[in-house]
Amino acid sequence: MGSDDAAYFASRAEAERALAESAAHPNAVEAHRRLAASYLQRPQSGVAPPPLADEG
Repeated sequence: MGSDDAAYFASRAEAERALAESAAHPNAVEAHRRLAASYLQRPQSGVAPPPLADEG
């Protein structure tokens, strides 16, 4: 996995953390926190981001 992939996952994790902070419902907060954690774990697991539509 390249540095671009790691940057992508870090960006997605930050976006999910921001959504968690702004969510009103506790279930939404938890869902966004779980997604953020998942994005942070992906570079360590070697899972690449999904391909873009024009790359398929």
